[in-house]
Amino acid sequence: MDAQDKQFLWTIILQVHPDKLTNHPLEQLQNTESLKVLNDYIDRLSRGEPLSQQHMEFCIVAGEDISTIKAVLPASGSLGPLFHAFGLTSEAERAHHTTSPGDVDVPFLTWLAGIVSHASKLAEEHRVLRAKADGLSDDIQNEFKLSMIIATGPTSLKMTDQQQHLEALGVLQQCLSELCQDQPDMLAGLCVFLHHPDNKSWWGSQGSFVEDNGNVTLIADPKTLRNDLLRLDLDEAQHRQQLSSMWAQKVSDQAAALTDLLGVQEVMFWSSKQPAREIFVHWADKVLEHRCADEGMMQRKTHSFNLLVQADSSLPLLHYDDLLGLLEVSTDCSPEQLLEYLQGEAATAASTAAVAQGRARQEEEELLEAASKALGTAM
Repeated sequence: MDAQDKQFLWTIILQVHPDKLTNHPLEQLQNTESLKVLNDYIDRLSRGEPLSQQHMEFCIVAGEDISTIKAVLPASGSLGPLFHAFGLTSEAERAHHTTSPGDVDVPFLTWLAGIVSHASKLAEEHRVLRAKADGLSDDIQNEFKLSMIIATGPTSLKMTDQQQHLEALGVLQQCLSELCQDQPDMLAGLCVFLHHPDNKSWWGSQGSFVEDNGNVTLIADPKTLRNDLLRLDLDEAQHRQQLSSMWAQKVSDQAAALTDLLGVQEVMFWSSKQPAREIFVHWADKVLEHRCADEGMMQRKTHSFNLLVQADSSLPLLHYDDLLGLLEVSTDCSPEQLLEYLQGEAATAASTAAVAQGRARQEEEELLEAASKALGTAM
């Protein structure tokens, strides 16, 4: 390995060092795994041992943005594709780059192995902590019949957040163990959003409360949680969640029925708010009634786009998004207007555009894959 190659590797490793991603744990784990692959590849190359093609993916943080760089190291033994992927060499230089067995010096390998060992240790600590939190969460859910416990915080995957979540789960378990002796089903079927008291920026000054849809937000403060659980109307929370589940099922059923009758790829509606769900269901009833009544008079047509329904009066009644291949419809749109659109030339043109867009996207992906194989760099 010549001085330039070593400099290139230093440059790359300093960019992807796991310590630069402490606030991005998933990307940190990704870089750790890729560094393991790189370390093993260089070690085998230095020993003259047989190599196999290796894929690696690194994450780079620049301010608030995270980009991904992928590379494929060939079985023939070359770091050229890696250098080219990071923009350190030209295509011509990449094609002619070779690294001979024995060219890698021992101090460099020792340094790289040290980085990989440190990163792997942190990754294992994170995995163990996450497993403990997941296990304790499952135990609490099963013992006290909760539907789900959701950790809240800046990033629930960070080490510090995992530690705080473990603490919060411990406080919750202790309180429920005491209270559920007399009221075993006090939280049965409920979804709990659990906050650590130190994450006040996420829950503000409101404290523990029951949401409109029946979800329960709890602040796991050992000084106040027991009183909060006794203060909250958990019977009402269970009633609200039953209603929320009922309306969610109705939304799912009506969306499926609309998809079938309107001939679109999929009818979608996204909202966790019960009033919005009720609006959608009532609107869908009207559309289905009108469509069924006119079934004999209307030509059956199919469309290649999705339909997104939104319970928002500020939006246009009908709008086709060319970029997304999506027909956006407001619940203020009458059944007559929607069905007239779907039977008209505008919908036909939109469907044709959606097909063309899908083909273009597939062709682009195929071209990128072909270029990736040709360059030895995964796009």
